Amino acid sequence: MAIPLRLPRLAAGLALAAILVLQPPGTPSAAVDVSTECQATTITAFAEADAWVSESNSSTTGSDSTLNVEANPAHGNSRALVRFAMPNAVPEGCVVESARLRLYTLLGSDGDRLEAVRLAAAWSEGSVTWSSQPATTGPTALAWSSDGYLRWTVTSQVQAMYETGANHGFLVSDAAEGTDGGAMHGFNSKEKGESPPQLVIRFAAPPSGEPPPPAPPVPAAVRCGQILTQSTLVTNNLSGCLGDGLVIGAPRIIVDLDGHTIDGTGLGIGVHNDGYTDVTVRNGTVADFDYGVRLMPESSENVVERLMLRLNQVAAIEVFDAPDNQIRDNALDQNGSGVELVNGTTGTVVAGNTITTNGGAGFMLRDSDANWLEDNTMVGGGDLGFELEGSNWNTVIGNTVTGNSDGGIELGEASNDNRIESNTLMESGDSGILVSDSDRSHLIGNTVHRVSDNGIGLDGANDSVVRGNDVRFNSGGFGVDGSRNLIEANNASETTGIGIELGTGAFENHVVGNTANANSQTGISLEGEADPGLGNLIEGNTASANRVDGIFAAMGGHTITANVARDNAGWGISALGSIDGGGNLASGNGQRAQCSGVVCRATADTTPPETTVGSGPAVTTSSTSATFTFSASEPGSTFQCSLDAAAFTGCTSPRQYTGLAAGAHQFQVRAIDPAGNVDATPASHSWTVEPAADTTPPETTIGSGPAATTSSTSATFTFSASEPGSTFQCSLDAAAFTGCTSPRQYTGLAAGTHQFQVRAIDPAGNVDATPAGHSWTVEVGSSCGASTTTLAATADAWVEQNSPTNNKGTDSVLKVSSKGPTDNSRALVRFALPASVPQSCVIASATLRLYSDSARTGRTLQVHRLAGSWTENGVTWTNQPVTAGTAATTTSGNGYREWNVVSHVQATYDTGTSHGFLIRDASENQDAEQSFHSREKGENLPQLVIRFGPA
Repeated sequence: MAIPLRLPRLAAGLALAAILVLQPPGTPSAAVDVSTECQATTITAFAEADAWVSESNSSTTGSDSTLNVEANPAHGNSRALVRFAMPNAVPEGCVVESARLRLYTLLGSDGDRLEAVRLAAAWSEGSVTWSSQPATTGPTALAWSSDGYLRWTVTSQVQAMYETGANHGFLVSDAAEGTDGGAMHGFNSKEKGESPPQLVIRFAAPPSGEPPPPAPPVPAAVRCGQILTQSTLVTNNLSGCLGDGLVIGAPRIIVDLDGHTIDGTGLGIGVHNDGYTDVTVRNGTVADFDYGVRLMPESSENVVERLMLRLNQVAAIEVFDAPDNQIRDNALDQNGSGVELVNGTTGTVVAGNTITTNGGAGFMLRDSDANWLEDNTMVGGGDLGFELEGSNWNTVIGNTVTGNSDGGIELGEASNDNRIESNTLMESGDSGILVSDSDRSHLIGNTVHRVSDNGIGLDGANDSVVRGNDVRFNSGGFGVDGSRNLIEANNASETTGIGIELGTGAFENHVVGNTANANSQTGISLEGEADPGLGNLIEGNTASANRVDGIFAAMGGHTITANVARDNAGWGISALGSIDGGGNLASGNGQRAQCSGVVCRATADTTPPETTVGSGPAVTTSSTSATFTFSASEPGSTFQCSLDAAAFTGCTSPRQYTGLAAGAHQFQVRAIDPAGNVDATPASHSWTVEPAADTTPPETTIGSGPAATTSSTSATFTFSASEPGSTFQCSLDAAAFTGCTSPRQYTGLAAGTHQFQVRAIDPAGNVDATPAGHSWTVEVGSSCGASTTTLAATADAWVEQNSPTNNKGTDSVLKVSSKGPTDNSRALVRFALPASVPQSCVIASATLRLYSDSARTGRTLQVHRLAGSWTENGVTWTNQPVTAGTAATTTSGNGYREWNVVSHVQATYDTGTSHGFLIRDASENQDAEQSFHSREKGENLPQLVIRFGPA
């Protein structure tokens, strides 16, 4: 076994106070400072062993100069193993503040991700192969691919190495293993002799409270490539920097250029931040680098503002896998791309920036979610204004794009759930807004004029809302090729083509309330044929004064209703084979018949229909159900119903009601014709339900109680009745029955045999003549008698993040989901534990059991002990109690899922508070859901199984 390089022994209370670099064997170490308390210490450890293994190669590769990592299902995957000479212990008084694994490659691949996970057993560089590689353990760290050093945050993995005393290193693999494959990466090994593997560990004092704010900048001259570790007010210009301009070297600092220029030679990065938080860069010019400003992983809470960024070859600003930054009020001129948010960047605000004559996209989002882009201006760009690839939940609002040579805004490669709102797009060389192979977009209130293609295009886009957009004066208004989209209240007039065009791949779309007038071709055109149930709905639109037809359906299957088509050169509506929804108006069109395939009126129908009730219950009846039939005087009418003066809601004939209370009732129904006219005098029917005598007693069931033999002198019973609203009477050891509620607890029981009985009394006063009973024996002595108690839940509920004030305590399911940044859900469950642990006993085991018949496999589910009180009918996401202690885990799946909760139950007895458990997905904000039975389900109920045994 290789022996890790050890730090010099430290006296008690002393810690490192210098930056150490652990070099390969034979290289002297840097000096060590000691002081009386922990100071920040950064150590760079180099690999003591590395190798790579392949499914297709059984030989040892530990002497190679390259570590190959590849996901290749056709020819076999490849992985790398690397181990470092870490210090033997965390310096006294310090903690592991951060740890970063760094591997160098020249073969980066955009969009590819690689995983690093801790190895659980020993291995040898000279003998490890695919078949002998050790297993892994613990969480996985992810890094996005790029050229140069890739970096994984492995703080928890390194902490685990110190806690377990086992340093076996890391396994690196492509995250695409098991799919269609990822890119090939060749990392430098320690044998390469340059840019070797590194593990950078930072030791620091334990955090205490909020960190201090950045200090005010201090005036100072700077030089090319300088690492800044304190707030600086720059007093000079830099010219001709051969690499990076300025490098951020500490968190919470301000770099104020004070109007000065940082100028390069087309290489490096103007201002480079590789992982520092809360940094502000402002007030100056950054010109002629590869990147003007680049924020790398973990560079969070940064502000980049009031900069002029010019002539930077790749991008003016790039944020790479870094969260929660602000890019605001900058001017970007003649750069490659403008602002790039790539490879896992989230929560970044890009606002108030101006981009002119850049060569690439003005704003690029690739594999980056939940960012906000507002009030930016782009003029004269050579590519797209805004480009989103594989990026979700982003908001693009209030921006202006003018005169760029490509499209205005484009969403592609499964960029889902984005909101594009109130943007202005003028004179682009392609579509104004194009959504391609991406779903659930919201395109709201945008203005698109004078673009070379459609104002808005949906190509392979589904389930989107397109509302209130102005797409006049373009080559076309809307082009739709996708399903279940809502196209509503838009203006697609005065184009040189078709106002709204639904292609051959467009199905189940609703085109409602739009205006498509004075187009050079047809107002609204449907090109494809729809099978039954898959047609598009064309409703309430105006398509007038077009040079061809108002509305044209080339093939059948679509529904055409309540549209207005006047003064078109061809047909008002031509829709042979379509479904006539009624209410269409047409006049003044070039075809004398006005409409084909549907019936059109010249003027609107303003006469309401008459509604008639055909059948209903007798005037007096004992039935608690009622069924009504009804009809209208106009074909195609719909109906709204009301029972006992409730609000009118949509209904169809026949309409049935069940579970009616005794007493008088009134049913009303009104018709609405295809033109929208409502019957102002609804038809009605009144009747009375006579109460029926209840003579059937309820059935009583005991849910849980003590084991048949137990050493506990306490007993707790839960019970229920077959009729809602029943009350209960209990008896212990043949005593008189007295009123009680579930759960019922008895304490101080004598040794010997006991019998518990309980009977229900329903709301009509009927008493269960055969009470439910439970017998058991209490054996009290100096030794513990093992016993097992199965408890049923006394309260359960689930809470949902996207409806934070809603209570779900009466549901028959308990949902645990991980759907996105604002759409997670959790379950809560509580049990009535025995009053105390039986004398001379301990908790031998405790198992929480929840039953699932709907599960996403491969998930880890956590159980936490709740630290505060809650009620089944009052708990919500907002007021859910906090948790205490560690989590118990299990894997997802169908059937009963079981968690070992011995420590949780013991803590409940130790603290004297029993608030139950919280169940959640271990990795929220992903797309997964489990559904467990609640106690309201009536079968396979939540259980807590506790076994007491000898100490």
